[in-house]
Amino acid sequence: MDVWRDRGNARTMTVEVFGQEREFVSGMTEIALRCKAAIVVGFILSLPGYRYRMIFHPWLTDPEGADDSVENVRSVMQQYARLIEEHTRKYPSHISKTK
Repeated sequence: MDVWRDRGNARTMTVEVFGQEREFVSGMTEIALRCKAAIVVGFILSLPGYRYRMIFHPWLTDPEGADDSVENVRSVMQQYARLIEEHTRKYPSHISKTK
């Protein structure tokens, strides 16, 4: 859902992922930073036997020290893109097969 596709007036931020610049939706990050909410990234791994494992990463921001400046939003979004890239490289079988 975070990778660019036409969503009208959705706020986006350009990040580098897999060596390419891509537009990621950034509105929720801006809201979280403005509200001093923790931003936690998690991935769900599908395991044999209809089991699942959740992998959580440390907070992307310190809720008390974060602000919603363009530079900070860009930094958080780039960290997020890096985590997606790392996860995808580690678990290539979990790549979504969409056009």
